[in-house]
Amino acid sequence: MVQRANNHWNIERFLDSFIIELDKAQDTLAIKGINRKLTYTVKDVALDLHVFPSFQEGKVLFTNAKPGETGASKMSIQLGSITDAQIAQHAPEPLRADDIALDELDEIDDDTKREMRKIGVKSVKDINRMEERNIKVEKVLSPDSHDSKKARARYDRLAKIIQQARRRQNAPQVRGVSLALAADSPVLMLSGDNLVVERQPGYPAAFINNRPVTITDSNARSIALRVNSELFHKGGNSVQIALDPFAVINLEVDA
Repeated sequence: MVQRANNHWNIERFLDSFIIELDKAQDTLAIKGINRKLTYTVKDVALDLHVFPSFQEGKVLFTNAKPGETGASKMSIQLGSITDAQIAQHAPEPLRADDIALDELDEIDDDTKREMRKIGVKSVKDINRMEERNIKVEKVLSPDSHDSKKARARYDRLAKIIQQARRRQNAPQVRGVSLALAADSPVLMLSGDNLVVERQPGYPAAFINNRPVTITDSNARSIALRVNSELFHKGGNSVQIALDPFAVINLEVDA
């Protein structure tokens, strides 16, 4: 008889597979309950596994003990039932469409993702909540590090990636451009969505035909530029607006 390979497995995937099977059993009982009012269900499941644990690339993996093998560790798992009310009360909210999972950001290294998961941070909104409560993320990333410059650099990189993710999620959209005559000089008006979503030093900044111009007003829905008649000539004019380090609007405006 050919003996099958004894492959490694991890606890997360094992439990996920087991719970899915229990969910299927519950679905079957729901259908069966329509015709048969009294039936049987699994209330609790207990498992005793004899395994050899190993640690590889930051993950704990297990190998099942084969018949006759000694020295294996005994791992006991007991699965109990939980109601929808208990889930709603204790479980975190699922990731919403307006949020970004850290696992989706390839720019973040695996060590940083792992350390953030340890403290329950899985998405951009989790980081936002920490910042709102004045929790220093850079200290969480390197709690035992005595190299403050290294810890700060690591956090600055994470913060930059998060800002890029936020901007990708709230990409600017220009819906209209108009030129109005003011008392002192013409004003170029841009209207749209997500134009200025996060104030940063030096932004927004505007240029007409590669020359800087003054921004008189800016918010998420509109931006007003004071147009210098010497810079803004008849025909096509190049308008460039840097909303933040990650979003730049380029327009061609005819006078």
